[in-house]
Amino acid sequence: APFYKVIKDLYRGIGPPTLSSGLIISFNFFIYENCKRYLTREEYFHKGKGKTTYGVDLNAVFLSAGLSGVGCAIITCPISVVKIQQQVASDLGMLQCAKQVYKANLKPLSVFYRGFAPLLTAEIFGRGIYFWIYEKLKIEISFLMKPSKLERSFTDICWNGSINPPPLSNTLSVRMLAAGIAGCMSWLFVYPLDVIKARLQLDLNKTMYNGVFDCFKKTYKEGGWRIMTRGLGFTMLRAAPVASTVLPMYEYSKEFVDQMLTPNYN
Repeated sequence: APFYKVIKDLYRGIGPPTLSSGLIISFNFFIYENCKRYLTREEYFHKGKGKTTYGVDLNAVFLSAGLSGVGCAIITCPISVVKIQQQVASDLGMLQCAKQVYKANLKPLSVFYRGFAPLLTAEIFGRGIYFWIYEKLKIEISFLMKPSKLERSFTDICWNGSINPPPLSNTLSVRMLAAGIAGCMSWLFVYPLDVIKARLQLDLNKTMYNGVFDCFKKTYKEGGWRIMTRGLGFTMLRAAPVASTVLPMYEYSKEFVDQMLTPNYN
């Protein structure tokens, strides 16, 4: 096949995620930050091995990230349906493909939420694990590298709810390492759900699978756990650089904006 045709095939279905990724990421962090602010009223000391380190409420982090996954799943499911159809079952453009899916089904609205259950579960636990591991590793890696950076007085971290508590003083390398590991680990836990979701969204007319459990049973019978993790290596290879960029960039941007908006009374 001509080289341009190969490149075109490799990027087939890129339209939906490209147009929606910014919205989804913004929505994700909006829900995450507001839920965490509601669930967490103060930061606290984390004591271990005879030393005091600066800690975060990891339970609130996991729950807030999981709730953000609920909101993201509602947006991403229709986008994922169109992307999967473009990648495998159709040569049409993004809008034409979406229109074809809409017209070809008796229940045009529900078809865009085909595979929603495994997608929702993957979003909740995937994002929860992602943020939980990231926050945990930031503390542990920073403590191993430079314990003095984690030392804070009690008055430094007490706050009355009207202002944000001071963030951890992590270096860029620590944040990128923690985010890269967290991104890979989150996919490791939820990847089988993504396989089931993709198969359901490819089978929009329900000719192969009657539902989630039927799809899981037939897929597992086809190739066991090996087929449930097919493509995991490439996914983790992509997840590491993406995750190590998104979270640190978000945190640095947030800290910069917070500093710009914080009044200077000096």
